[in-house]
Amino acid sequence: MKPLDQARFEALAGYIRRPEGRLFAQELEFCSDDAARVLGVLVRDLTDNDFGGVVLGRDTRRRFRAVTVGDFCETKDAAREFLR
Repeated sequence: MKPLDQARFEALAGYIRRPEGRLFAQELEFCSDDAARVLGVLVRDLTDNDFGGVVLGRDTRRRFRAVTVGDFCETKDAAREFLR
């Protein structure tokens, strides 16, 4: 996985967000594989102040959807490891 800037993430998958998500989580980092077939988002839970990750892949209509959500952990590094 390599870093992905927010503008590129918005262009690829910005539509996946639910408006209420900003009440619970803060997006910190974005990443992708070399071909941008798989995306990752590192988030901080605003309630518990821990970190997690969401992996996105394309569905049959070629739109990005959440494929898996990692367990929340104490550090950003642990969440990054999940995204790898």
